[in-house]
Amino acid sequence: MGSYLEALRALVATYKSIDLFRVVMYDAGACFEANARATRGLGLHYVMQLNEAQPTLFADARPVVASAPEHVVELADQGGRVCYRIRLTREFEGFLDWKHLRTIVHTHQETLAKDGAVLRRGDHYFITSLVPTAFDPTGWARLIRARWRVENNNHHTFDTALAEDDHPGFKENVIGALNLIILRRIAYNAMALYRARTLRAEAKRLMPWRDLIREVHIALITATAAAVNGLRARAPPA
Repeated sequence: MGSYLEALRALVATYKSIDLFRVVMYDAGACFEANARATRGLGLHYVMQLNEAQPTLFADARPVVASAPEHVVELADQGGRVCYRIRLTREFEGFLDWKHLRTIVHTHQETLAKDGAVLRRGDHYFITSLVPTAFDPTGWARLIRARWRVENNNHHTFDTALAEDDHPGFKENVIGALNLIILRRIAYNAMALYRARTLRAEAKRLMPWRDLIREVHIALITATAAAVNGLRARAPPA
């Protein structure tokens, strides 16, 4: 949390030429006005979780956003679906020192099994510099869901599918361990891009990592020179 701005500035400096991202999401631990203001100063929008760490704004906003119109959205999930009930209010625009604040978002979400049984539910609040019309209700649901990708798509994958903790490879050679970590992340990025961008069907994009790794493994051990001859490189984004 204390490295938020340092890391963000480094990220922007590295990728500023390719318009890689425009919205930054973070948990309540870094939800401070200074961080939000600096994010806007970098030309980016923020979506930060709101809770008791900002007691005045949190207490004042909850009853107001509860009276806002409700939008219901369902998104596919592995083995089931997630139902979002979303409320947005612009009544706290420019609240106190938060001159850049535009919208407060409340989501009640339920993760449902295939038979409709509720597996878990929860409520979350967010503050953002985006206006309510920046997305339709489905867009807001997808954005809020995307904040979990750093855990579900990254850390969880390294810990489970790639078993990074169980197979460090190098226990004493620091440079060797670093090189192995970099190689694993190159492999992860290649597979993640394949699943998220190359595969077209929604069901395929929800492919478990074990199945994804198996497909890549089979391709690597069966591909011949003739099979890969003439393949074109993916064009970079405009």
